[in-house]
Amino acid sequence: IEVISKEQAAKLNNRNVSAVNSDYILRPGEDPYEKIRQNLFLKVVVDRTSCFAGEPVLAVFKLYSRLESNSDIVKNPGFYGFTVYDMVNMSDKQMNTEIVNGKVFDVHTIRKIQLYPFQAGMFTIDAMEIKNKVEFSRSTVNKKTEQEIEEGMLATGNEDASNENTEVYETSMRTEPVVIRVKPAPAKNKPAAFNGAVGAFAISAAVMKDRIAKNEEGVFEITISGNGNFTQLNTPVINWPDGIEGFEPAVRDSLDKTKLPLAGSRTFRYAFICNNPGLYQLPVVKL
Repeated sequence: IEVISKEQAAKLNNRNVSAVNSDYILRPGEDPYEKIRQNLFLKVVVDRTSCFAGEPVLAVFKLYSRLESNSDIVKNPGFYGFTVYDMVNMSDKQMNTEIVNGKVFDVHTIRKIQLYPFQAGMFTIDAMEIKNKVEFSRSTVNKKTEQEIEEGMLATGNEDASNENTEVYETSMRTEPVVIRVKPAPAKNKPAAFNGAVGAFAISAAVMKDRIAKNEEGVFEITISGNGNFTQLNTPVINWPDGIEGFEPAVRDSLDKTKLPLAGSRTFRYAFICNNPGLYQLPVVKL
């Protein structure tokens, strides 16, 4: 809940109901495409353009609007060189307001993602492309402008009913590509078994039962918790002792997608069986 002052509320109310100041109205002599350019635009914002391999980059794609528009995403960006974790997408319908050059804009978060580079180099976040249909009125009306954002919507051929006082204009826009410089992990103090886990992690192990019958399935769990690039963690290797047959693990994540970097835990659940009675010691597992 955002709490604002009476003065701010009055300004927002005037924007919503005042036909005189509405950008929905196209006045005589106004260039509709210039008006669209000033009141509808797309941005991508990243929190850094240089990082280490395995260190996250936050990228947010936003649509700023003061107009009545339908926007169709015709090209989603590519993220070559990164593991992608979505924090917010269109289905979340996240919207707030921002003041740009003294004007209040509705700001729609189209996509908010964490990008984890898995190797050093120069990588590019590609452009996102959007087509828009913007409706203007030639007459004085009281109307609060609204925006719709979809994928493939404008290609369906569905046309909204309009009257003789409205005009629809089509435009397209795109974000600029963003280059990210990824540096290699520092060589100093690098563990010999380092496998790309970047963050603050803890590791623990447990067996579900320490007494099992011959050929009964046992369960050995390895849990890695903390914060960092969980999406790139390798599966721990278990050197099973002679007499025990282990199987590929089931992986379960419990991650908070609102945190940067990701926070929570990843559990590797290994099933195993033992053919011969005896006492066995499961090995140390290193991270």
